[in-house]
Amino acid sequence: MKSSARKRGMTLFEILTALAILGVVSGVVYKTVVDSMRVWRQGEAQVIAWQAGTRMLARIGRELRAVSPDSFFRGSNSGQAGDVEKDSIEFQIMERGRGSPGSEYFLRYSIVDGEPARRGLQRGVNKSPGEPAATAPMGSITGLDLKYYREDTGWTDSWGENEQGVPELVRVSLHLEDGEKITTMTHIPAGR
Repeated sequence: MKSSARKRGMTLFEILTALAILGVVSGVVYKTVVDSMRVWRQGEAQVIAWQAGTRMLARIGRELRAVSPDSFFRGSNSGQAGDVEKDSIEFQIMERGRGSPGSEYFLRYSIVDGEPARRGLQRGVNKSPGEPAATAPMGSITGLDLKYYREDTGWTDSWGENEQGVPELVRVSLHLEDGEKITTMTHIPAGR
């Protein structure tokens, strides 16, 4: 008597089919994970650049508000590279210490071009006007656009020797390396 129940195993074809399906599913999962990690890193870099830009805007605003009415103040429209402005600004502030009369500083913000490690927004500080001692450039900020306002002159792209005193408002726009642009408007109390 023959047994109708036959021991059945998997054929080679069934094993190869299962391996092929497993390979396709694994490839899709791997690609999804890799793409997700890439997008995460890009988003994280954008957040870091945005935070650096907003911190720099806040710092520039604080320093502009410290300008006195008879301070040295120059802003130049240095041109454009593509869609990104390359302006610069130099001004004098009086930093007051506790119980001390204070110290004068000349600040300069400008965009520096060059090799990747040496380009971006640069802040310089010195005790006299001219070329201040510079800090390392912030590479995440690739452009600086400045506009100046005073009631009697209106908005202008530069502020030089022809203008008397300091402007009432300064609009500062920073271009980030990812193409975003962040802007703030700073009122200078001494500009009246």
